[in-house]
Amino acid sequence: MKAESSSYCGVQNYMVPEEASIFGDISVPVNAFNNYRIYGTCLFIVMLVSVLVGVRFVSKVSVLVLFCVVISIFCIYIGIFAAGADDGPQ
Repeated sequence: MKAESSSYCGVQNYMVPEEASIFGDISVPVNAFNNYRIYGTCLFIVMLVSVLVGVRFVSKVSVLVLFCVVISIFCIYIGIFAAGADDGPQ
């Protein structure tokens, strides 16, 4: 059961540190799932507001969002080539 619970919160350990956890210890699957629900709800509200504002707003920020996506992909490739064999999750 220990290996299964660590896989539940693996992504969250990288995205949000445990200090930012809303429901406490994220190694407990129930707490990790509740955190995912809160973060997902916040992301959904941000997307909902941007759609409600309209297509004009989306077209204005599309260049900024595209720039963020390209930078993110570039950072992923930097991380792939910069990481060593011993730098994986502990």
